[in-house]
Amino acid sequence: MTAMLSHRSLSKSRLIVLAVVAVISLVFFIATNLASLNQNDFMYAVAPAVWAQNGALYTNVPFPQAPLSILLNSLLVAVTGNVNVFLPARIVSMLLVLLAVLLPVLNRSKIRNIEIWVLYVALCLTNFVVLSNSREIGNYALSLLCLSAAVTVINAPGSVMWRGFIACACAGLAASAKLYFVIMCPALFLFFLLKERHARESAVIAVCGLGFLLGLAPIFYFLARDYQSFWHWNVGFFRLIMPLRLAGAADALHRIANILLVFVVLMAIPIGFFFVTIRDAWRRGGVELPEKFAELLLLAAAGVMAISPIILYAQYFGPLAFLLLLFSAPWHSTANQPRSLYVIFAGAMLCVQCVLLAEMFGPDIVQRKLAVVEVLNVQNKARQIVVNGYSCERKLYATAPLFLLENEVKYPPEFAAGPFLMFFLRGEVLARKGESFDLDARIKKWNPDIAIWGYHVGSSDPAEDAVDRFIRDYAIDHGFVVTSLGVVDGHAVELGYRAGCKTPPRP
Repeated sequence: MTAMLSHRSLSKSRLIVLAVVAVISLVFFIATNLASLNQNDFMYAVAPAVWAQNGALYTNVPFPQAPLSILLNSLLVAVTGNVNVFLPARIVSMLLVLLAVLLPVLNRSKIRNIEIWVLYVALCLTNFVVLSNSREIGNYALSLLCLSAAVTVINAPGSVMWRGFIACACAGLAASAKLYFVIMCPALFLFFLLKERHARESAVIAVCGLGFLLGLAPIFYFLARDYQSFWHWNVGFFRLIMPLRLAGAADALHRIANILLVFVVLMAIPIGFFFVTIRDAWRRGGVELPEKFAELLLLAAAGVMAISPIILYAQYFGPLAFLLLLFSAPWHSTANQPRSLYVIFAGAMLCVQCVLLAEMFGPDIVQRKLAVVEVLNVQNKARQIVVNGYSCERKLYATAPLFLLENEVKYPPEFAAGPFLMFFLRGEVLARKGESFDLDARIKKWNPDIAIWGYHVGSSDPAEDAVDRFIRDYAIDHGFVVTSLGVVDGHAVELGYRAGCKTPPRP
């Protein structure tokens, strides 16, 4: 009886600890996402409004990304009736990454391993590299979810034909969200063939091909409309800007080395556990060895995809980190020692990740408001200034148009390029028609009656600082009325509008 009570007490204590771990990881996940603002938000949140106002995507509106993300955010605009999808789209990105983490382990066999299940989820939600896919609006979260869905469907029971069709459709959708996911598509197909013997039948292969083509439908649509413009903005444009990105070779190499070092340090334990599982599968042989080889193949493809853009960012390593955390967990191990070691090392890794996140975002959260809240406050103040009682045309020019997203405001087509807008404004990259981008000529042609600046003033990039100061000087030279919108991410943001556009409120 005493032993039974002790066992029950231990089980309850363990469940309490696991519940605490789950809650802490979820809190870190939400707080980290809300604490950060990424310059990609300036593109993905603004692009639907710009596209709706300025004609065909890629042809008239420069958008240097695959189309699935702008289609999703345009759907949010249609549902909400408001072009300001910043907050809804950020929440959707968080939910997509959360769903990507949960999808592969929602089956009964993995949920039964409650300790491993909770630790795997907690490690994903507090991993800086995985988090980088949800800490912005955009296509990283979409493509990660598509990858997760493909892996989940391949490992699920049921019809081989339907699983192949859905998995390959998800692979195509991942490429439609982030074009360089094309690198992973052959590896996903081989992963399916190695995991499922019946997948090698010609009928199944044909259905897989059909599913992949269906997933690529968004890309095919824009290729059919204007393949030259689509190719230019998704491939040719990046060839043009690559010399600019590599201009400071020493700095670029230093940043790449730092990212690779951080990734290896963060993922050292999962990498070790994964290769231990490969060693054990090699010793035992049987069906487990081809499965582990399939997983290794998928990890290799994710690694190649991560480094393929040459200039590296943490977001590129999100799929690799996610797959490593999934494949390294001892889901099928019956021996106590590997499971106990995993619990110990995963717990230690979780603590390290939480400390790193607290160090990176904790002081900022304490000293100031969350970046997302700051953006919403600035948007609200900008709305009050230029919507109610405003008599001019409401044509905006800014390097950060995210701060004024309203149905009544008009935007030039280049705003859909977001952070890449800076490459246009520098005048160092040739535009689609072969003419350099002349900021002075462009702003005079647009003749804005609203300008926003300040977010890039003082930037470490001299070009960003210069462009923001140019817009500020333009507003001052043209007698704009200047007002402060507040502080975002430590930057004082200001708005200027033409004198005489604002009607004084009635007494």
